[in-house]
Amino acid sequence: MADKVIITAALSGSVTKKEHNPNVPYTPEEFAREARRVEEAGAAVAHIHFRDYDTGEPTTDPTVMADVVAAIRENSGLLLNLSTGVSLESTLEERKRPIVHHRPELASLNPGTMNFCTVSYRDGRIIADKTYYNPLEGTIEFGTQMHRQGIKPELECFALSHVHNALFFFEHYDLHPEPVFWRNAERSHLFGGLNHQPECLKRNIFVSTDTVRRVPDGLKEAPQARKAKHFSFTAACSAIC
Repeated sequence: MADKVIITAALSGSVTKKEHNPNVPYTPEEFAREARRVEEAGAAVAHIHFRDYDTGEPTTDPTVMADVVAAIRENSGLLLNLSTGVSLESTLEERKRPIVHHRPELASLNPGTMNFCTVSYRDGRIIADKTYYNPLEGTIEFGTQMHRQGIKPELECFALSHVHNALFFFEHYDLHPEPVFWRNAERSHLFGGLNHQPECLKRNIFVSTDTVRRVPDGLKEAPQARKAKHFSFTAACSAIC
């Protein structure tokens, strides 16, 4: 293979529980076990959503975070990518805790609000109708905190509008060291984000990269705008296995 591939394993996510998949980790011991398994399979990065030990609900309890981070560090050589998404019900202050209390190599940075829904394609029913709230001021606040902590942001773009939002940040703010890590976040179970089908995935990557290449000429002299030319693109699909 001519190009190197970096594989990120999302060990827990924010929705799937043990009743869906008994391998979803909640405790430090379970996270350590899954970290070893994915590293042996070839992963280099672990994306972590912390879970309450008993209920499996997403949490940013400082003790839980500290114990899980220590368990993964002690039992694997994986780079850590901590989620700042946490859950739809979490406040922005709760979501910021992972990058305040810890210095992982990476953390997710969400550049836009979106629908986060579940629907039936068979009969048109709206099963869950929620919103994933990511105000621009919040993105700037989180990005500034990551810059201060020396954490590399993973720009999670759930929609093509998030690509345009990210370019706005490059024009006006200096939050991201080069090269920028940019992820097209595909979700097989989610209505409101990028489609996970292979042909749609390829089209979304093409449109995203083409959008970045077409930074307006008037911005090309600005240091922040020039950074937009140095992106590392990834695409991710998720499914309950």
